Amino acid sequence: MISDPRQYTKAYPKTNIIIQTALDIKDNKISSKDLDDIIAIKLRDEQDALINVALNLAPDNNTASLIWKSLNRAVNNVELSRANIFAIPLILVAGSKTKSRLKPQIDTEKLNKFFNDNNLFLPNSDCFISGKLIDPNTISSIKYSQLYYWVRNLQQSKLWLPISIEGSSIETLNEGVFLRFLIGVGIDNNDSSGVDAKAIQDNLMGLMSLIGDELKTDGVTLFPIPFAPVPMSSAFAVGVEYRTEIAISVAISNIVKKMREERLTPRAIISTQGEAIKIIVKPLEDSELLETILWNLSRFISFEETLQQITNLLHDIGISYEFNID
Repeated sequence: MISDPRQYTKAYPKTNIIIQTALDIKDNKISSKDLDDIIAIKLRDEQDALINVALNLAPDNNTASLIWKSLNRAVNNVELSRANIFAIPLILVAGSKTKSRLKPQIDTEKLNKFFNDNNLFLPNSDCFISGKLIDPNTISSIKYSQLYYWVRNLQQSKLWLPISIEGSSIETLNEGVFLRFLIGVGIDNNDSSGVDAKAIQDNLMGLMSLIGDELKTDGVTLFPIPFAPVPMSSAFAVGVEYRTEIAISVAISNIVKKMREERLTPRAIISTQGEAIKIIVKPLEDSELLETILWNLSRFISFEETLQQITNLLHDIGISYEFNID
């Protein structure tokens, strides 16, 4: 078995109140609500830099995870928020033999009609979802303090986000796995966010069909995979993990298919490189066929759960694996 390759600094800033409070929670000195309250104050005061330092310089994964979960609770406190700003992570697996481009937006009117017709927005609620396909860099550039302010002050869903954001087109050639987001807003009405997350989960196949029809492009084979909505504060991190898992699945499936077509026996070797889990797929027989893939680990996700995802994937594809401990 391999071990977590991430190197957490022990020389973290002792003056960072967020890290210190998280450590006190680990020692059972205080409750997680104390950390939520401290982060909420820092968000109100627009001290995003202090929060980012705490996330990046936490001394271990457990502390980083505590801070990450507390940050998202502080941003999206249901007792204090007025608006539910949510994101639907959308993975687009696209292939083409010539250079092509997918448009940066699907029809917003059709998208909202789908949500209303299928009761994804609760009756008499004030909700809106944009058809703009927002790229990950744009999502990650929005400060947590901005989201904190918006969820407490947005008044009308159709005004959407109070900043200028445009969709981003996708250039395709050969095969690629791309990440975009659909952003929606639900205004609090009678203690309801207006959005039925379970109904969205149950209607993902219909949403997949709508997106596929809207983005249909000559010469492009497209497979859209929408996921259940998440708070916008966590959308980037969640979306990147979804994209990584699917991209690795596609890469492994493709190389395994080639090996089996040549009557070779694929096998995976799992190790680490830098702060990533490294997967090498090669045949037991002598062959030049080889695929090397890296799953980069963020500071706050679980190493054990990620490793389990990888081994489950290999099991589903039907290939054996071994661990290589350097």
